[in-house]
Amino acid sequence: MLWLGSQGRYYDIPNSAGIWSSFSHLTVDNCELSGWSHAAIYLQTGSHENHIHHNFIHHNQRSGLGYGTVISTGADALIEANVYDWNRHSIAGVRGSPGSSYEARYNLVLGNANSHYFDMHGGNDVSDATVPAGGYVKIHHNTFMESIEAAVKIRGVPSEGVWVYRNWALYDTLTPEQIFAQSLGNLPGHTPYEKMSVYDNLYGPNPSKISLQLPDYSHFFEWFMSKSRAFLQ
Repeated sequence: MLWLGSQGRYYDIPNSAGIWSSFSHLTVDNCELSGWSHAAIYLQTGSHENHIHHNFIHHNQRSGLGYGTVISTGADALIEANVYDWNRHSIAGVRGSPGSSYEARYNLVLGNANSHYFDMHGGNDVSDATVPAGGYVKIHHNTFMESIEAAVKIRGVPSEGVWVYRNWALYDTLTPEQIFAQSLGNLPGHTPYEKMSVYDNLYGPNPSKISLQLPDYSHFFEWFMSKSRAFLQ
Protein backbone atom coordinates (compact mmCIF):
# COMPACT_ATOMS: atom_id res chain seq x y z
CA MET A 1 0.00 0.00 0.00
CA LEU A 2 2.86 2.39 0.74
CA TRP A 3 4.35 1.76 -2.70
CA LEU A 4 0.97 2.25 -4.40
CA GLY A 5 0.52 5.48 -2.49
CA SER A 6 3.92 6.74 -3.61
CA GLN A 7 2.86 6.06 -7.21
CA GLY A 8 -0.49 7.83 -6.83
CA ARG A 9 -2.30 4.48 -7.08
CA TYR A 10 -3.42 3.98 -3.47
CA TYR A 11 -7.01 3.24 -4.46
CA ASP A 12 -6.12 0.76 -7.21
CA ILE A 13 -7.01 -1.84 -4.60
CA PRO A 14 -10.82 -1.68 -4.10
CA ASN A 15 -12.37 -0.81 -0.77
CA SER A 16 -14.21 -3.44 1.23
CA ALA A 17 -17.20 -3.44 3.57
CA GLY A 18 -18.47 -6.08 5.96
CA ILE A 19 -22.23 -5.47 6.16
CA TRP A 20 -23.83 -3.15 3.58
CA SER A 21 -27.57 -2.77 4.06
CA SER A 22 -30.37 -0.70 2.54
CA PHE A 23 -33.05 -2.50 4.57
CA SER A 24 -34.64 -1.33 7.81
CA HIS A 25 -34.78 -3.11 11.17
CA LEU A 26 -31.31 -4.62 10.78
CA THR A 27 -29.84 -6.07 13.97
CA VAL A 28 -26.12 -6.77 14.25
CA ASP A 29 -25.21 -8.26 17.61
CA ASN A 30 -22.48 -10.36 19.22
CA CYS A 31 -20.19 -10.14 16.20
CA GLU A 32 -16.51 -9.41 15.74
CA LEU A 33 -15.98 -7.18 12.68
CA SER A 34 -12.43 -6.41 11.63
CA GLY A 35 -10.30 -5.69 8.58
CA TRP A 36 -12.81 -3.82 6.38
CA SER A 37 -11.09 -0.91 4.66
CA HIS A 38 -14.23 1.17 4.02
CA ALA A 39 -16.64 0.21 6.80
CA ALA A 40 -17.49 -2.74 8.99
CA ILE A 41 -21.19 -1.77 8.87
CA TYR A 42 -22.69 0.63 6.33
CA LEU A 43 -26.37 1.62 6.58
CA GLN A 44 -27.59 3.09 3.31
CA THR A 45 -30.15 5.82 2.67
CA GLY A 46 -33.63 4.84 3.83
CA SER A 47 -32.43 2.22 6.31
CA HIS A 48 -34.37 2.90 9.54
CA GLU A 49 -34.65 1.60 13.10
CA ASN A 50 -31.45 -0.42 13.02
CA HIS A 51 -29.86 -1.83 16.16
CA ILE A 52 -26.10 -2.37 16.46
CA HIS A 53 -25.20 -3.83 19.84
CA HIS A 54 -22.72 -6.00 21.79
CA ASN A 55 -20.11 -6.21 19.04
CA PHE A 56 -16.32 -5.92 18.97
CA ILE A 57 -15.54 -3.67 15.99
CA HIS A 58 -11.84 -3.02 15.45
CA HIS A 59 -8.99 -2.53 12.96
CA ASN A 60 -11.05 -1.03 10.16
CA GLN A 61 -8.75 1.60 8.67
CA ARG A 62 -7.63 3.06 5.38
CA SER A 63 -6.34 6.47 4.42
CA GLY A 64 -9.44 8.66 4.19
CA LEU A 65 -11.71 5.73 5.10
CA GLY A 66 -12.03 3.00 7.70
CA TYR A 67 -15.16 3.20 9.79
CA GLY A 68 -16.76 1.00 12.40
CA THR A 69 -20.35 1.98 11.68
CA VAL A 70 -21.55 4.40 8.97
CA ILE A 71 -25.02 5.94 8.85
CA SER A 72 -25.86 7.41 5.45
CA THR A 73 -28.27 10.26 4.70
CA GLY A 74 -31.83 9.42 5.66
CA ALA A 75 -30.76 6.42 7.76
CA ASP A 76 -30.77 5.95 11.53
CA ALA A 77 -29.58 3.50 14.17
CA LEU A 78 -29.34 2.77 17.87
CA ILE A 79 -25.72 1.84 18.58
CA GLU A 80 -25.09 0.49 22.07
CA ALA A 81 -22.85 -1.70 24.21
CA ASN A 82 -20.12 -2.16 21.60
CA VAL A 83 -16.34 -2.15 22.01
CA TYR A 84 -14.57 -0.06 19.35
CA ASP A 85 -10.83 0.18 18.66
CA TRP A 86 -8.44 0.96 15.79
CA ASN A 87 -10.94 2.58 13.43
CA ARG A 88 -10.64 5.91 11.63
CA HIS A 89 -14.03 6.85 13.07
CA SER A 90 -15.82 4.30 15.20
CA ILE A 91 -19.13 5.89 14.19
CA ALA A 92 -19.52 8.17 11.16
CA GLY A 93 -22.53 10.02 9.78
CA VAL A 94 -22.84 11.18 6.18
CA ARG A 95 -23.54 14.87 5.56
CA GLY A 96 -26.54 16.04 3.57
CA SER A 97 -30.32 15.98 3.56
CA PRO A 98 -32.29 14.21 4.86
CA GLY A 99 -29.95 14.07 7.81
CA SER A 100 -28.44 10.85 9.06
CA SER A 101 -29.24 10.17 12.71
CA TYR A 102 -27.97 7.94 15.48
CA GLU A 103 -28.08 7.36 19.19
CA ALA A 104 -24.86 5.97 20.68
CA ARG A 105 -24.96 4.77 24.28
CA TYR A 106 -23.09 2.42 26.64
CA ASN A 107 -20.21 1.93 24.19
CA LEU A 108 -16.57 1.51 25.21
CA VAL A 109 -14.10 3.19 22.85
CA LEU A 110 -10.49 2.18 23.39
CA GLY A 111 -7.67 4.62 22.81
CA ASN A 112 -6.50 3.84 19.28
CA ALA A 113 -7.73 5.77 16.26
CA ASN A 114 -6.31 7.94 13.49
CA SER A 115 -9.12 10.47 13.78
CA HIS A 116 -11.92 11.41 16.17
CA TYR A 117 -14.07 8.58 17.54
CA PHE A 118 -17.69 9.59 16.90
CA ASP A 119 -18.30 11.73 13.84
CA MET A 120 -20.90 13.55 11.83
CA HIS A 121 -19.86 15.01 8.49
CA GLY A 122 -21.49 18.32 7.64
CA GLY A 123 -21.43 21.66 5.91
CA ASN A 124 -18.13 22.74 7.46
CA ASP A 125 -16.39 20.18 5.25
CA VAL A 126 -17.66 21.92 2.09
CA SER A 127 -17.98 25.50 3.46
CA ASP A 128 -21.76 25.43 3.02
CA ALA A 129 -24.01 26.12 6.00
CA THR A 130 -27.06 24.80 4.13
CA VAL A 131 -25.64 21.26 4.21
CA PRO A 132 -26.76 19.72 7.51
CA ALA A 133 -24.48 17.80 9.84
CA GLY A 134 -27.00 15.03 10.36
CA GLY A 135 -30.52 15.05 11.69
CA TYR A 136 -30.30 14.15 15.37
CA VAL A 137 -27.31 12.75 17.25
CA LYS A 138 -27.57 11.54 20.84
CA ILE A 139 -24.34 10.44 22.54
CA HIS A 140 -24.61 9.42 26.17
CA HIS A 141 -23.28 7.00 28.80
CA ASN A 142 -20.22 6.08 26.72
CA THR A 143 -16.65 5.64 27.95
CA PHE A 144 -13.89 7.16 25.79
CA MET A 145 -10.30 6.21 26.53
CA GLU A 146 -7.73 8.97 26.01
CA SER A 147 -6.59 9.82 22.49
CA ILE A 148 -4.84 12.73 20.80
CA GLU A 149 -8.04 13.15 18.80
CA ALA A 150 -11.50 14.34 19.85
CA ALA A 151 -14.03 11.90 21.21
CA VAL A 152 -16.88 13.55 19.29
CA LYS A 153 -16.74 15.97 16.38
CA ILE A 154 -19.80 17.44 14.66
CA ARG A 155 -18.66 19.06 11.42
CA GLY A 156 -21.42 21.58 10.85
CA VAL A 157 -24.92 22.39 12.10
CA PRO A 158 -27.44 19.54 12.48
CA SER A 159 -30.99 19.94 11.22
CA GLU A 160 -32.50 18.78 14.54
CA GLY A 161 -29.82 18.79 17.21
CA VAL A 162 -26.93 17.07 18.97
CA TRP A 163 -26.94 16.05 22.63
CA VAL A 164 -23.76 14.83 24.33
CA TYR A 165 -24.23 14.01 28.00
CA ARG A 166 -23.27 11.68 30.84
CA ASN A 167 -20.20 10.28 29.09
CA TRP A 168 -16.81 9.63 30.67
CA ALA A 169 -13.82 10.92 28.68
CA LEU A 170 -10.56 9.74 30.26
CA TYR A 171 -8.57 12.60 28.72
CA ASP A 172 -5.74 14.44 30.50
CA THR A 173 -4.61 16.89 27.82
CA LEU A 174 -7.54 18.17 25.73
CA THR A 175 -10.12 20.65 26.97
CA PRO A 176 -13.81 19.71 27.15
CA GLU A 177 -14.44 21.84 24.04
CA GLN A 178 -11.75 19.86 22.19
CA ILE A 179 -13.03 16.51 23.41
CA PHE A 180 -16.65 17.13 22.43
CA ALA A 181 -16.17 19.46 19.48
CA GLN A 182 -18.21 21.19 16.82
CA SER A 183 -16.28 22.35 13.75
CA LEU A 184 -17.72 25.55 12.26
CA GLY A 185 -14.54 27.39 11.20
CA ASN A 186 -15.49 27.35 7.50
CA LEU A 187 -18.97 28.75 8.17
CA PRO A 188 -18.80 32.53 8.79
CA GLY A 189 -21.28 33.76 11.36
CA HIS A 190 -21.59 30.37 13.08
CA THR A 191 -19.95 29.51 16.42
CA PRO A 192 -20.00 26.41 18.65
CA TYR A 193 -22.21 25.10 20.14
CA GLU A 194 -24.99 25.70 17.59
CA LYS A 195 -27.86 23.23 17.96
CA MET A 196 -25.47 21.17 20.10
CA SER A 197 -25.76 20.62 23.86
CA VAL A 198 -22.89 19.20 25.94
CA TYR A 199 -23.53 18.65 29.65
CA ASP A 200 -23.04 16.38 32.69
CA ASN A 201 -19.94 14.62 31.32
CA LEU A 202 -16.95 13.34 33.30
CA TYR A 203 -13.39 14.26 32.27
CA GLY A 204 -10.05 12.72 33.19
CA PRO A 205 -9.06 9.52 35.02
CA ASN A 206 -10.07 11.01 38.39
CA PRO A 207 -13.04 13.22 37.58
CA SER A 208 -15.03 15.35 39.96
CA LYS A 209 -18.08 13.47 41.11
CA ILE A 210 -21.46 14.18 39.60
CA SER A 211 -24.64 12.15 39.59
CA LEU A 212 -23.71 9.75 36.82
CA GLN A 213 -24.72 6.13 36.34
CA LEU A 214 -22.01 4.41 34.33
CA PRO A 215 -22.65 1.13 32.52
CA ASP A 216 -21.42 -2.16 33.97
CA TYR A 217 -18.64 -3.35 31.66
CA SER A 218 -17.55 -6.35 33.76
CA HIS A 219 -18.96 -8.99 31.40
CA PHE A 220 -17.78 -6.92 28.44
CA PHE A 221 -14.14 -6.96 29.51
CA GLU A 222 -14.19 -10.74 29.94
CA TRP A 223 -15.60 -11.19 26.44
CA PHE A 224 -13.24 -8.58 24.97
CA MET A 225 -10.13 -10.17 26.50
CA SER A 226 -11.10 -13.63 25.26
CA LYS A 227 -11.54 -12.22 21.73
CA SER A 228 -8.25 -10.32 21.96
CA ARG A 229 -6.32 -13.43 22.99
CA ALA A 230 -7.84 -15.39 20.12
CA PHE A 231 -7.04 -12.57 17.68
CA LEU A 232 -3.39 -12.39 18.75
CA GLN A 233 -2.72 -16.13 18.62
